[in-house]
Amino acid sequence: MKELSIRGDFRTTVEYLITLLETDSFQQNTIDTSWLDALIAERVQADKPDVMLGVICGAIHVADQTFMNSSQHFHSSLER
Repeated sequence: MKELSIRGDFRTTVEYLITLLETDSFQQNTIDTSWLDALIAERVQADKPDVMLGVICGAIHVADQTFMNSSQHFHSSLER
């Protein structure tokens, strides 16, 4: 779920759902029917992902793809 990417100018509940799934109560399966009501009453909110982390991950991905393409091109040149 953390790898889900939705692009656009609208908000989704993905960050909120991840926050709920990462709570100790949920992971230990000690939740009941009032668990979500209590979290809403406490105004539990999801943290927005760090923009710089996203930029760095994107740059690493592009660099990795460029390296892999160059490496494949080099290997195919050697095979010729």
